[in-house]
Amino acid sequence: MLVGYHAKIGALHGLMDHSYSSSCIYCVRLNGQEMSEADINGMLASHYGVPVCFVSGDDILEKEIEEHFPIPPIFICTKQGLGRFAAKMYFEDNLKPKFVEGAMQAIDMKDTFKPLTLAPAYDLEIDFASTAIADAVSVIPGLERMGGRRVLYRSTDMRSIYRMIHAAAMLGGKFAAFT
Repeated sequence: MLVGYHAKIGALHGLMDHSYSSSCIYCVRLNGQEMSEADINGMLASHYGVPVCFVSGDDILEKEIEEHFPIPPIFICTKQGLGRFAAKMYFEDNLKPKFVEGAMQAIDMKDTFKPLTLAPAYDLEIDFASTAIADAVSVIPGLERMGGRRVLYRSTDMRSIYRMIHAAAMLGGKFAAFT
């Protein structure tokens, strides 16, 4: 279950659109495909053989989920994105029964959902907001500088991909404050 998620960075009308760090990360790609946090976290769950069966978030994310998940999980739309800092929010009292119903439906359908699949030779590309951030982050062992703002990390293990995204976001986020 992925609860309270949002659209990936750069999504038109996506509320709080970002991918792990709005201060430093401009784009995250896995094997050439732009990925949202929901995609990456779904891939990590799949590493453990666990499918994503339920997601909640904004309407823009719902479209992204439908595109990236072969069998889209049960989705509860909690808001309509109007921009990065604006949304039409749905009332909590109206959402509570939808969450209960959606969670029950996801449990009932649990065998329908399949883990995400992507060949386990992963190329992780991260584009940063500035060359200065890429300079700082590129000191992490295993990262290869691919351009002014882009780094590449290769692994056959989704856990190490996930850890690298977080390491890059933490270091890049700290450095972004100085740029």
